[in-house]
Amino acid sequence: MKVAELIKQLETLDPELEVYVEGYEGGYDSPVISDIKKFKLNVNDEWYYGSHEETKDGEVEGIILEKPNKQ
Repeated sequence: MKVAELIKQLETLDPELEVYVEGYEGGYDSPVISDIKKFKLNVNDEWYYGSHEETKDGEVEGIILEKPNKQ
């Protein structure tokens, strides 16, 4: 998904709605936006992995809506 697509979807919602990401073992947290990272696309076929991987020589740049680091 590109930022423009995300914005288009978000613009259809009430701007006062809260946004959450799933917690580590339950519950929900407010997301944190990562720095810009590089990714290789469609490298994982297993259902339990995300399709894409962050790599130093990635083919595209993007951000991650992450869980906050609470350690």
